[in-house]
Amino acid sequence: MKTAFGELLVEVKGAKGEEIEADIRCIEKKPDSRFPVDGRLLIEITVSPERVAKLTFSCRFHTAFKITGSDVETGEHLELKSWYHDKLKWSIGTVDGEWLAAFHQVTMEKIDYLEDGLSATLLGIPVNESFILPFAIAWKTMADPEAEDHYTWFMANPAEMYRPRTET
Repeated sequence: MKTAFGELLVEVKGAKGEEIEADIRCIEKKPDSRFPVDGRLLIEITVSPERVAKLTFSCRFHTAFKITGSDVETGEHLELKSWYHDKLKWSIGTVDGEWLAAFHQVTMEKIDYLEDGLSATLLGIPVNESFILPFAIAWKTMADPEAEDHYTWFMANPAEMYRPRTET
């Protein structure tokens, strides 16, 4: 998928680096009026493993821009990294291990803050059950970077825009 900062690449790999089949949904979300951003996406990566395995989910980007800075900006139920090109800022976030344990009884073995995205390695995904890991992305060309720098942080928090599906 193309964005204002480049092409998004989403994938799931097994413990030996093999590609794992996944359903990937990209949903455009409206920005909150308190934190206006230029774009906001929720990415749902769904897998149904046939056996218990260690799976690594990644959300990365390819950009032609020269990255002028980056920051890891975590928060409650949030693993997030942001990148800058002049006044353009983009952030990629996913839920943290505490959130995964509470809602899915899944363990986050590690999170990697990559030069071009985020990667989360998970353990304990139930066999033959549908499991969704959400990522969120937000970007903004800032008119006033000092005042607007936190906007993408709030808008790229999947725990705030994604509610796990529950059995009824």
